[in-house]
Amino acid sequence: MNADTVHAYAGFRYPEKPRSFEWEGKRYRVERVLAEWRTPQAHCFRVRCTDGALFEMCYHTEEETWFLREVSNT
Repeated sequence: MNADTVHAYAGFRYPEKPRSFEWEGKRYRVERVLAEWRTPQAHCFRVRCTDGALFEMCYHTEEETWFLREVSNT
């Protein structure tokens, strides 16, 4: 599912580290990046949010669009 808004740190490249995002009308703050990987189409992250929810987030560079998938919500 597409993210409404993603705020990410961008130093040398975008995105370097997602910091917060809005998804399904709720704002989430990223507490920690647990994993990071690249595919030919995207730069992906597995993150834990401050409320304990886990998400996989992928930034598709050609489309300049974020896609999110909730892995767990504790």
